[in-house]
Amino acid sequence: MPHSFLNGFHNAYNVWYKTTFWGISAVLYCLLGLYGSMHSPGPFSHSVILKVRKGETVPVISQHLYDLGLIRSKFLFSVYLRYTQKDRALKKGQYVFEPYMSEAYIADAIYKGFGIYYRIFIPEGYTNLRIAENIQKYSFLEKDKFRLPPEGMLYPDTYKIEGGTTYSSFISLMQNNMEKNLKEAWQKRVPNLYFKTPEDVLIVASIIEKETNIPHEKHLIAGVIMNRLKRGIKLQMDPTTIYGITKTGVLGRPLKLSDLKRKNAFNTYYISGLPPTPICNPGKSSLEAAVNPVWTSHLFYVATGRGGHAFAETHEHHLRNIEAFRSVLNSGKK
Repeated sequence: MPHSFLNGFHNAYNVWYKTTFWGISAVLYCLLGLYGSMHSPGPFSHSVILKVRKGETVPVISQHLYDLGLIRSKFLFSVYLRYTQKDRALKKGQYVFEPYMSEAYIADAIYKGFGIYYRIFIPEGYTNLRIAENIQKYSFLEKDKFRLPPEGMLYPDTYKIEGGTTYSSFISLMQNNMEKNLKEAWQKRVPNLYFKTPEDVLIVASIIEKETNIPHEKHLIAGVIMNRLKRGIKLQMDPTTIYGITKTGVLGRPLKLSDLKRKNAFNTYYISGLPPTPICNPGKSSLEAAVNPVWTSHLFYVATGRGGHAFAETHEHHLRNIEAFRSVLNSGKK
């Protein structure tokens, strides 16, 4: 009996061993085959762009890859993702794959987010409407419904954007950037600043942005705005009037006397004080100037005709500066 038991146990062990051995061998063979297949040159011979949207699952992505001719088998690609534990962290974005890139590289690229990035330049002084028109020209941005924030809340900068970013996501990025920079500027304001809220600072910065692009002049113009407001003098600044007419900040013609008499909330020839909102999206240097104005007695300024502005404390001095400006213009016409 014991002998028969041992023989039976031995036979059972041999069967189990052979089954396990060949089973493990088969699995290893399959895994090695899968590994080799995934790391061999891909089946495509031209550059291909893949767009992965937020929330897309492995089966959906695998189908896209298969339809584009980037992988040989949806099933094997999905198995490889699961085996390498990359199936739960695939990144949205746009990806460009060059001819014959392996399926393993494709999986790794989507897992690590090696997508395409683009640069978008948003100029200082653009209004919200101009920025909205601009970004809709970029085909690499994903179209969706978006709502613009209040005027002045889109920070001008050069942005590095992942392909497939939506309009609304990009607008949120610009808005968050403006909130951050406005907060930083406000925290650095000079003691006893005349402008009492960050909102007023943003309005002043937007006027400065449209008046000059010369850094040191920005602080002088901030001082002029402050001085005129303190004395109850209307700002009488052309860019505010232009914004009231167009809402884009671009008029396309010289201002007329009739424009200066228009009754609207942005015409600072008509209203007293600041306009109700910013008139554009100001950059960093204009924000910094608004919280750190140069303390002078200047109440006026006019273009010199040679670049920059001439500042004056009195109306009489201002009139002489205007005559000098006209002389420069007339000399240029001869």
